[in-house]
Amino acid sequence: MTRRLWRLGETRLEPMPSAAGAEAALLEARRGFLLAGLGTEAAAVLLDLALLYQRQGRAREVRRLAGELFPILRAGGLRQGAAVALLFFRDLVETGRATPAGLGAVAGYLSSFPLSSLAGEGARG
Repeated sequence: MTRRLWRLGETRLEPMPSAAGAEAALLEARRGFLLAGLGTEAAAVLLDLALLYQRQGRAREVRRLAGELFPILRAGGLRQGAAVALLFFRDLVETGRATPAGLGAVAGYLSSFPLSSLAGEGARG
């Protein structure tokens, strides 16, 4: 995810060594992407958060993320395939099949979408 943020050009993050720092950066990035109407990027960050929580054994937080899809789905700039990936993520979580490999596959799929430019592509999706 950090690679995706650096490529946006205007987003500057310092490397953060701790998991708490990574979590804070991802939460801030998701909020910023939502405010900018960059739904696909917000979806990718959500999956990165889910992977972080999964690796830390924080299943409750992964379930919470699966319930927080609505703001991303209505953010704008969300490509159709990204919306389907989010719904698949929710299904994985709800059925208890949210393994690191499964979440990684969904995150990888989302990272295959081209990044929106901050100069206006976010609204077109």
